[in-house]
Amino acid sequence: MVPVFNGERYLREAVDSVLAQTYNSVEIIVVDDGSTDRTPQIIESLGNRIRSVRQDNLGPATARNSGVQIALGHFIAFLDADDLWHPEKLTRQVQSLEARPDADLCITYLQNFWSPEFKAEAKHFSNHRLSKPTPGYFMLPTVLIRRDVFDSVGLFNTELRVCEDVEWFLRAVERNIVILVLREVLLQRRLHASNLSRMPTVQRTLWQLVRVFSSRSQTVQDALFQTVKVSQARLWRQGDDVSQFAEFLTTYRYE
Repeated sequence: MVPVFNGERYLREAVDSVLAQTYNSVEIIVVDDGSTDRTPQIIESLGNRIRSVRQDNLGPATARNSGVQIALGHFIAFLDADDLWHPEKLTRQVQSLEARPDADLCITYLQNFWSPEFKAEAKHFSNHRLSKPTPGYFMLPTVLIRRDVFDSVGLFNTELRVCEDVEWFLRAVERNIVILVLREVLLQRRLHASNLSRMPTVQRTLWQLVRVFSSRSQTVQDALFQTVKVSQARLWRQGDDVSQFAEFLTTYRYE
């Protein structure tokens, strides 16, 4: 499922990375969140290779919910319109979830890369954690989710215009879902001028969510970042405090 708002620059490349998946049974849903650029024309040019929905500009949470509600598959995956999947992403994740029926969703590692016009920033951060492979905690484009997880966790919070993905993950942790982590880089995350993560509003919302959930839920405090190695992956278990979550969030700050 690909939500998009004014994504004419990168949308086709993102969809092409889904079309290139080695996993054959893929339904591609593109939800246009009221774009005012050439996004609608690009969507139309993709023809019957995708399903598309257009809505008023109601935000990414509503766009994601629209896609989830019309999706037909047993698994749900998300891709932002500026990012790229590795061709083996869905195959590896489906295999992992089928091998682990106790796991509710599977995330992978991601690798950031910079758009060409940000060569100076890429050089500046060449030895920074932003340049290193990172586990995709709370990063929806790394995720494959069993559809029935939405029955227990619910859809995305449409009151949030940013960080709806983090809020959903925190609700999932509260409900003790089991998260399988593949230690493979299967997402390329593009850094460019329009990334929401550059906005101060996003950082403020992240910290507010951490405070709210950690204060009301011992489960969140206990389960966020304690992992136990299982075969080639890891499962979240109880055991550590929210400070590790706070440390992780700084990975996405430009400092």
